[in-house]
Amino acid sequence: MTRGGLDHLRRNPQDCARWLSAADVVGGAEVTVVLHDSRATTFDVRFESPALPELLDYPAEQVRVTVRANGKVLAVPVSGDDREWLHRYPRSSIAALLALPKSATVPWELIVGALCLEYPNDPDHLRWQWSDGIDAYLRVVQRHLWYEEYWRRHGSWPVEDVPHGHRPDGHPHPILTPELRVA
Repeated sequence: MTRGGLDHLRRNPQDCARWLSAADVVGGAEVTVVLHDSRATTFDVRFESPALPELLDYPAEQVRVTVRANGKVLAVPVSGDDREWLHRYPRSSIAALLALPKSATVPWELIVGALCLEYPNDPDHLRWQWSDGIDAYLRVVQRHLWYEEYWRRHGSWPVEDVPHGHRPDGHPHPILTPELRVA
């Protein structure tokens, strides 16, 4: 069983949380198990304020990371509903959900207000996968939270960003940074 793999997380979530909380795995992360059953495992993840000199006044952040038995993963900020978010799915209200026809399918991301961490049409090397480990996923979440704070303070995303939605011609958005393209 690979540490940080889906099998490790689902079979032994307490051990996975202890491992993720170790100082050399995901810097500044404290991970605890909130829920574990046959359908999903949910972790409470607290990221300390970043230790980087240029980010010293950035806040500590808290997210809930839920991993479904099928491997689907979502990260949802626990606090900060009063803050603006550039890349977070808008949370659906209970009233809006109840108003939908019974046959309607609502993406899980909209129900919980998850962070939008990647563009699904990007090539594999730009998207997180289970072979990278849950520790890499948490580093993506941590970095994303720092980028959100940067955006709140400066009005721009600090790295190349993909617009939300699909292009009218159905093609993926172009990758502008040469270092991100596959050779």
